[in-house]
Amino acid sequence: MKNVVRLVAVAVVVSLMFAPGSAVAVTEAPSLTYDAPFPGSDTGRIYYFVPKGLDLSKPAPLLVFMHGGNGKSPDTSPEKYLDLKTGTMMPTLYDAPFIVAAPSAPPVAKDAPKKNSRWCQPGTTKYIEDTIDAACRKFKIDRDRVFLGGHSMGGFGAYHLAQLMPDRLAGALLSAGAWNQADFRSLLGTPVFIMHGRSDCSPEKKYIIGTNGRPRPHGWTGVSFARAADELMTRYGVEHMYAEHADGHSIASDGAKEATRRFMEWTKDKRRAPYARKTALVTPVGSWHPAAELVSKARWLELLEATGGCARLHGSPRGGGAERRVRVLPTG
Repeated sequence: MKNVVRLVAVAVVVSLMFAPGSAVAVTEAPSLTYDAPFPGSDTGRIYYFVPKGLDLSKPAPLLVFMHGGNGKSPDTSPEKYLDLKTGTMMPTLYDAPFIVAAPSAPPVAKDAPKKNSRWCQPGTTKYIEDTIDAACRKFKIDRDRVFLGGHSMGGFGAYHLAQLMPDRLAGALLSAGAWNQADFRSLLGTPVFIMHGRSDCSPEKKYIIGTNGRPRPHGWTGVSFARAADELMTRYGVEHMYAEHADGHSIASDGAKEATRRFMEWTKDKRRAPYARKTALVTPVGSWHPAAELVSKARWLELLEATGGCARLHGSPRGGGAERRVRVLPTG
């Protein structure tokens, strides 16, 4: 069932400008709609935000955006970010150079030890792929210009999933997230944009949000996660931009909005690189619950055989940066 959430000036206005041999459909106002339920499910939604000034007659870039929250966040959570009047990312996204597809987070798995890691559960890669496919059925989407991003809990997912599916992305947005373990060499060939507030988890009253007046523990989403990721990506030569602003966790702050505008501009020349000259296949890989996942292919690399043993991953600031070892079972 298709539902309309809100349209600026009541309806989406599309102008047709005719030139010899061509027709251009340009949106004159931003719009927000949603489809429900999520494909193949009886729950969930996918919200679609279309900015103004976008030519819908041509394949458009796509940002798959993962919302924040926790295990109790409802299917309507993307509206918190994308509602045309009250959304925390509005009006910044009015002039975005891409369409946004924002699915509601998958339900919490029964065996999930952490309720705020819904974007990092097994099967979430397919969930994102299904979102991309749904957007491609609804709009003309350039599959070589698909970006994956998320904020807060969605930022956890962005750190995790970007490592699992880097060869399918033109770039990744990691906003105010965190990670437990990582090998960022898996992102070689995939550009990354990191944005984080240096006052995230600050005890100052003006930075406290969503915790009933209590400061957020630094181990949740402190800026050290982003700084450590920046340092490791620099060490390994992963193309990335680091945008640390002076504000806190909220994506609605002035600093976060400016970083979002920088991200929008950053995406304009980015395309997926299926034959990246420098790339890596890292397995197991991933940064969050329940453990790193096995990956057998990445771009033009394929893993044919693996021996048993332990893989070493970088530990996050949550664990003091200590190395983490993940057990690998032999193939065959």
